[in-house]
Amino acid sequence: MFISCIVNSVAAIVNCSSVEDNLF
Repeated sequence: MFISCIVNSVAAIVNCSSVEDNLF
């Protein structure tokens, strides 16, 4: 799931339940 956040950094907040997970 974190991979999708990196690819979709713009919608990372919406796609990721937590911003911290997006950073990692």
